[in-house]
Amino acid sequence: MEAICDAEGDLLVDIREGLSSLVDKSILRQEEKVEEEPRFVMLETIHEYARERLEVGGNAKEIRRLHAEYFLALAEEGESRLREPGEARWLERLDLEHDNMRAALSWTLESGEAELGLRLAGALWRFWWMRGHYGEGRRWLEEALAKDGPASAVRAKALEAVD
Repeated sequence: MEAICDAEGDLLVDIREGLSSLVDKSILRQEEKVEEEPRFVMLETIHEYARERLEVGGNAKEIRRLHAEYFLALAEEGESRLREPGEARWLERLDLEHDNMRAALSWTLESGEAELGLRLAGALWRFWWMRGHYGEGRRWLEEALAKDGPASAVRAKALEAVD
């Protein structure tokens, strides 16, 4: 949470206290924990309002970049963990965050952050394969490849996943 909401470490409110307050006011709902990390969900109407306020605030690009980087780190860790004992927990965790991964991928490709998107798509290929999301995974990889620049190790990894 802090990686996205308080990357600079200068937030005037403790994030956990703020989240607890929002749960108490029924603005957020806390779901069961995965690997001891709390997960919060908000109503779609609240989510839309928050998205609008983010745009008005002027730092939407930075927040979305931090969001994408956080989920890239999660996907890259998951990629390595899907080859180890306990992979079922990681499949479940990635399943829970799949919509966040999609949002991060969409943003990277729409905002010109193609290499970030390519890295994220490349890190998710094993998850998509194991969960039977072949078509979706291939579409994301092809779209990221179409937007990425010259040859690179990241590009080579994505091309390998598409084949």
